[in-house]
Amino acid sequence: MTPCISGYPRRAGCWPAASAALLCALLVLSLGSERAAAGQDEPALQQQLADARIDGQITAVYALSDQLDALGIEVDVRAGVVRLRGSVPSQAERALAAELARAIKGVADVQDELEVVDTAELSPERRARRIARAQERDGLRRAVADASISAVVRSKLHANQNTRDLPIAVATQDHVVTLTGEVASAEERELAELLVRNAQNVRDVRNRLTIRTASAAQ
Repeated sequence: MTPCISGYPRRAGCWPAASAALLCALLVLSLGSERAAAGQDEPALQQQLADARIDGQITAVYALSDQLDALGIEVDVRAGVVRLRGSVPSQAERALAAELARAIKGVADVQDELEVVDTAELSPERRARRIARAQERDGLRRAVADASISAVVRSKLHANQNTRDLPIAVATQDHVVTLTGEVASAEERELAELLVRNAQNVRDVRNRLTIRTASAAQ
C-alpha cells in the first residue's frame, strides 16, 4: 500500500477511513520527527500535518457518504490544495466528490481531474478490487453506526438517576445492544433495558445483567 503522506496519492477506498486517517497522522508525525532532527523549519512541518489532517478527513467523508462511490478516487493534498484523480461512475458523483472536499476546513483549492467511467467498462480485476473495498467501507459504516448507538445508550443510562451509577457495560453489534454487569434488583435490570430499547436506532436488546445476591452485597 502507498502511504498517504502529503505528496503521495492514495485511493480513498483502499483502507477503512478511520484507520487511514490514523495511519496518515502517525506516518506524518514520524516523518516530522525525522525532518525536525534534520533541521526542517517548523512552518513546513505544520503544513504537512495540516495536509495529513485534510487527507484523512476527506477519506472519512467519502467512505461514509451514501451518495458517492469513492472507491476509484485518488486523493493527494499539498499545501492545502486537494488533487482528485481516478474515476467515478457518474458526473453527479464527480461534482459531489469535489464539493465534499471543498467543505473540509483548511482546503485552499480542489483540482478535479476525475474521469467518469461506467463500472461496467472496468476490467474483472478492477471490479473485484472495488467489491473488496466496498466491503471494507460497509464494515466501517456499520462500526461507526454501532459506536454511535453505544454512545447514545451510555448517555441515556447516565442521564437517569436510577441507572447512572450502575456498573453496566454496553456493547453494540449490527444495532443489537448487549448489556452486561451486575445490578441490585430486577427493577434496575428492567429499567436499564427499557431505557436502551427506547434509544434511537436500537434494533434489539440482549439483557445479560445479573442481579446481585444478598450474600454478595454484604
